[in-house]
Amino acid sequence: MQNYNSKFKIIFLAIFLAGIFVLPRVSWAATYYVSTSGNDNNPGTQSQPWQTIQRATTLMVAGDTVYVRDGLYNERVTPRNSGTAQSYINYVGYPGEAKPVMRGFGVVNRRYIRIIGFEITHDSATYNHGITVNSASDHIEVLDNYIHDILGHAIRW
Repeated sequence: MQNYNSKFKIIFLAIFLAGIFVLPRVSWAATYYVSTSGNDNNPGTQSQPWQTIQRATTLMVAGDTVYVRDGLYNERVTPRNSGTAQSYINYVGYPGEAKPVMRGFGVVNRRYIRIIGFEITHDSATYNHGITVNSASDHIEVLDNYIHDILGHAIRW
């Protein structure tokens, strides 16, 4: 019986230590939402979305996705963090709705970012390019976007 208790204690201790040292390193991907009728003080949930896409960048880390609802967003977004090879950071136009209209993206020194389903346009000299990706950035995926009426390049790599 004493041998059984010793084995039980060792197994319990191993599980306990794994919980302390392994589980805190596990990251759960978050999903956020943005809507023109939202508020940047909201939690960014589907029922209480943020109002700006840039607000999402303040919390997004590897594996996170932000869904942007249809509407006009007078902003140019600069991702704050990078994703990883296994967990991209995703900026996505809300499925089933018209593409959200915005000023563009400036990706500087970032990796593993996806930009999917936006309409990017502007008619001022403020921004020369729809999406700018500097040379220190890599693994940037630009998919299913409509980029038009800009002064420079649609995408400048």
